[in-house]
Amino acid sequence: MYLARSRDWKTFANAEKLGRESWQLNACPMDGGGLAVSGNGLVFTAWRREGRIYLAVPGGAENPVGEGRDAALAIGAKGAYIAWVGSTGIQVQAPGPIQPVSLSAHGAFPAIAALPDGSILAAWEENGSIETRRIF
Repeated sequence: MYLARSRDWKTFANAEKLGRESWQLNACPMDGGGLAVSGNGLVFTAWRREGRIYLAVPGGAENPVGEGRDAALAIGAKGAYIAWVGSTGIQVQAPGPIQPVSLSAHGAFPAIAALPDGSILAAWEENGSIETRRIF
């Protein structure tokens, strides 16, 4: 993945590679995830490559988060939060060295968003309906 920045939506800076690793592209071995900008302008990105979810900031190495697919990203009061579908269902990783939290054993297609108070709202599909939960 690459990121190109623009301040006027007409001209763009050179695209910069996100993370440091690469992979051969015979098909699409990764899925997009998320891009979020913190209040101080720091860009965070999350994506899947070869079955693993990564978090990165431009110019830095990618940090593996866990095995899975369908990554979603949001910036809350404490930093970047990532949700994804892993082998045990939907997981959410909060900033810092804590273990991921399980949201649902059978859910799919997670989405997360920061709320005005800095907490995070998660939504996902489960058994034909939409489930939501305020987290962190």
